[in-house]
Amino acid sequence: EALSGARDLLCATAKGAPPDPAAAGALLNVPAAAAGALAGAAAALSDPEHYKRVQGAAATRAFLALVREVVRLQPQLHLKALALLEGALGAVGTSSKESAERVLDELASLLGAGCVMPVLQFAEEWAGLADLSFVRYLVERVLATAGPPFSPEFAGPLVRMLRLSNPGGLSARRLDVKVAELVTLCLKGKPKLTPPDHAALVAVLPPGGVAEWLQSQQGR
Repeated sequence: EALSGARDLLCATAKGAPPDPAAAGALLNVPAAAAGALAGAAAALSDPEHYKRVQGAAATRAFLALVREVVRLQPQLHLKALALLEGALGAVGTSSKESAERVLDELASLLGAGCVMPVLQFAEEWAGLADLSFVRYLVERVLATAGPPFSPEFAGPLVRMLRLSNPGGLSARRLDVKVAELVTLCLKGKPKLTPPDHAALVAVLPPGGVAEWLQSQQGR
């Protein structure tokens, strides 16, 4: 019965109907149904043709809402949800900015749900091949989800992604406030970055370097 319900839920979701929280929640509390729902969503979201369909954007929103519910209710399925989001990012590419950003939103939400290091490990690998604007967007979304204090293990991948996605250097005036906060805290040694990560961060500062950056952030 649970698997039949998951199938019906997926059929409605494929048409762009967001899952009803109460009904979906009751169904997705069953591990087998939740795993089945994830598998069905993964099959759709990993298909590049999905994003070209007339209802592609609406269906993507609905599928991702379903994934969010599974993440909330079934922590043991977090890695499967991560694999789904990896596949979705690969499939959407740069064909739909809206859909790509929605997938990145869910990636940040998955990190916020406790799947921290696996998400960061994937994000750093993905960033090497991704559109730089999407990398910047993900860093901003992650920092909107997780606030200080930061560990070096958490801050390091974000700093490396910042360097990669800002080849022309950082601009204190145009930088997202949460990203600027991360940069400032790292420069103050809170957290203490590894020497290579610290050097990478300093390399993308404005011409005035550390002193000018810290002065520009006073009172911000």
